[in-house]
Amino acid sequence: RLMQRLQAILAPGSDAPMYGVVLYLNLDRFQVINDTLGHAAGDAVLREVAMRLENVIGGLVGGVMGATGTDGFMARLGGDEFAVVLPGADDVAAGEAARAIETALRPVIEVNSQPVDAGASVGVAMYPADATDPGVLLQRASIAMVQAKRSNQAYAHYEASTDVVQREQLSLLGELRHAVQHSELRACYQPKIDLATGRVSGVEALVRWRHPKRGLTLPAVFMPYAEKTGFVRVITRWMLAVTLRQCGRWAGWGSPLEVSVNLSALDELKEAEERANS
Repeated sequence: RLMQRLQAILAPGSDAPMYGVVLYLNLDRFQVINDTLGHAAGDAVLREVAMRLENVIGGLVGGVMGATGTDGFMARLGGDEFAVVLPGADDVAAGEAARAIETALRPVIEVNSQPVDAGASVGVAMYPADATDPGVLLQRASIAMVQAKRSNQAYAHYEASTDVVQREQLSLLGELRHAVQHSELRACYQPKIDLATGRVSGVEALVRWRHPKRGLTLPAVFMPYAEKTGFVRVITRWMLAVTLRQCGRWAGWGSPLEVSVNLSALDELKEAEERANS
């Protein structure tokens, strides 16, 4: 129904204003609420969020949008995600709407006498400026929402540059898988000097990527995305295997060295969870 209404609004010759905003919401801590308090509590939170959003829409129409606005509407897209559509909202009104939603969801929600802090990240996409196709419009509002969540902001407007970066990161992840399988990663060893003796007491192992097109690629480029997607665990195992073999070689040559390897905190947490569940 959301897509049908958006399609009708964006269709040529529609009586609706030729511009407006789509806001894409994702609750920040819904999974924790479900896991801690149960799905019944999660459902209660969703109902309360929906009511608050309806109140926000009622206050915005004819308010920040003025006489140009028509009835706004909302939909639950699934899980803990909602969309709000405000025909006739300009850039200023879009920002006001995002702030109003953030303010409405800020107070805690009481569930069985348990105060719950839901909160939400909001992505903002304008039409026709950002897109005129309903699916693309929702997708770009979703991209903005992810950007808001990553930057720890209440809301963010869609930016084409962010979209390009995310597509590049997605491509980089596929290339990274290829790099591990085809020995494009390299372990470089940085000496650690004992200042008292001036001798090399150990080394720190550092990963580098010999990319066939980008050249030598530093971990700052690919490791943050590897951590977000969980692929860091593959790199960790590769790095440990390579450095252990090298450590054995040095020992065999009569020059044993202590080797330090950086590990991801997220990787360690995942390993600890798996050990606890096994």
